[in-house]
Amino acid sequence: MDVEFMKLLGTKVNILPVLSKADSLTRDELEYNKKLILQDIDHHSIPVYQFPTDEEDDYADDGRFESDKPPSPLRNALPFAIVGGSKVVTDKRGRQVLVREYPWGVIDVEDPEVSDFPLLRDLLLSTHMSDLKETTFDYLYENYRTDKLSNEIPGESVTATTSDNNGRRIVSAASNADSVASNSFLAREEQLRLEEEKLRSIEQRVQDEIAQKRMELLRREQELKELEARLRREASIADSGASSVKSETTA
Repeated sequence: MDVEFMKLLGTKVNILPVLSKADSLTRDELEYNKKLILQDIDHHSIPVYQFPTDEEDDYADDGRFESDKPPSPLRNALPFAIVGGSKVVTDKRGRQVLVREYPWGVIDVEDPEVSDFPLLRDLLLSTHMSDLKETTFDYLYENYRTDKLSNEIPGESVTATTSDNNGRRIVSAASNADSVASNSFLAREEQLRLEEEKLRSIEQRVQDEIAQKRMELLRREQELKELEARLRREASIADSGASSVKSETTA
């Protein structure tokens, strides 16, 4: 049941295999269980997420394929062994860390010696986030949409009846694949058109904001010039008054 569920789920989402409760296994047991899980994934053809760097890691600098080259850290970590945390404590360096507490001590769930959690977290939230999104949209969603369009095409709409020279009726069926490709192309064109309109709208709004800011800047510059001119006039008047007072005093 788990295998069938993962096969069904793998057509709709990215699957990253995870081995939980890694703290209950010794290092040898952990490696053995990881090996068994990978064998089951390969045997049952379960569609798991493929790291984009895996293919590149199998080639040497000169372009030759190296089948015996050590696997990448991400591929080597599959399935990711994780430990669930139950408490937040302050370590010796004053950091807040998530740990799993036992009667005899605690385990830091982010310790790479006992858990792949830091690797999995960075993969999901940093290093491979963009690729996960692209895989979901470009591959999983497109396959789902194509399948839905294929199933929604009525059989009567793709058949036609013709006659040969002897008057016999011949029923020919159009290819579902061609119909699906046509519908997919039209849907894609419509999506691109909507995206272009959205981009044009955003561009126009940005241009309007820039023009508004420019007008505001020119208005502020004009006000500054007028202020400077007024200050110069006031200073000139003040200087003239001071000179007149000085002349009268001298006289």
